[in-house]
Amino acid sequence: MKDVEVIKARNTLSPRARTNFEKRLRVAAYCRVSTDTEDQLNSYKSQVKYYTELIKSKPEWSLAGIYADEAITGTQVKKRED
Repeated sequence: MKDVEVIKARNTLSPRARTNFEKRLRVAAYCRVSTDTEDQLNSYKSQVKYYTELIKSKPEWSLAGIYADEAITGTQVKKRED
């Protein structure tokens, strides 16, 4: 049996990998609809899908999250806590 040379892993990124990692921009999307009608809820799902795919398609972007107001009107403060 031949001798095996063990090569220890490095826990650091190469300069090239580190540069690419650090340049990624954290991007979030804000999606909202104002009512809970079926058309509006379909619009909400479409918005989430569109922005998720858009952000993930950009190698220089990192998806930070999807922020949403689903079926909360913007014309009254009763349903808005903040």
